[in-house]
Amino acid sequence: MGSIYHDVWRRGGIARTWELLRDGHTSHHLTAAVRRGEVVRARQGHYACPELDAQELHAVRVGGRLTGLAGARRHGIWTPTRIPLDVTVAPDARALRSPVDMSVRLSQLRRHRLRVHWTDRAAPGTRSLIGALGCVLDIARTQPAVIAFAAVESAIALGKVSNRGWARAARALPRATQLKLRTVNGLSGSGGESIAKFGFVEAGISFAQQVQITADIRVDFVLGNRLVVEIDGAEFHATRDGFEEDHRRDAVLRALGFRVLRFSYWQVSERWPEVMAAVEAAMSSGDHLA
Repeated sequence: MGSIYHDVWRRGGIARTWELLRDGHTSHHLTAAVRRGEVVRARQGHYACPELDAQELHAVRVGGRLTGLAGARRHGIWTPTRIPLDVTVAPDARALRSPVDMSVRLSQLRRHRLRVHWTDRAAPGTRSLIGALGCVLDIARTQPAVIAFAAVESAIALGKVSNRGWARAARALPRATQLKLRTVNGLSGSGGESIAKFGFVEAGISFAQQVQITADIRVDFVLGNRLVVEIDGAEFHATRDGFEEDHRRDAVLRALGFRVLRFSYWQVSERWPEVMAAVEAAMSSGDHLA
């Protein structure tokens, strides 16, 4: 018989009481292990390794698994800055609990940033986290199309979901959602770029994406022949080196005859109409034509 910690760990960080009892541990052993901090009692009948991700532990405490935006973030997939705790539970789940206190029923909470999906039918993943494909499918079912678009593109770009796997899974979505996500691929290098791409498609603007201009300059979008649109990410572009590199690239592009429009992630995610107004004004002036 191994240690209680080992027997929980080998099951992915979550074990049920009956499994541990079958391993040869006693109720007394389990209580002592919790007091020592060897394991955590997530909810009645469930024990967790102490290093289990906090969001996953919260999902188990509720009575399900992490999914949707919260699950996607756990997989490293792009998500908006502020997201709820998305938990998927079995359709017949009962006695859901507070994510931070297993003694409190979820129905007793007046306020919480928690969204429950009654959709878990043994989807692939661990005992505390739905797989990446299941997470982005839940996003597509519950979030605005632009958010789903960016999340799916991120999942594909990171290799968490394949193009073929997504195309097959997306058939289960409503037809209107499928049409909104029809141009998803793994080309976008950031969430902001995906949001801009979605906006251009919705507006009927033709573009080329991830275009190699010189040996060391690849741009996010080229509209027409010479209107370059760049979307700055929040990380690299906030540094002094990133600032200088942006200006060097812009100077080279202008010398080659391109017009450059540069937008921040905040602009494309929060003030898209202003971005579109700037793009449409440039195109009305013929800045996209050779």
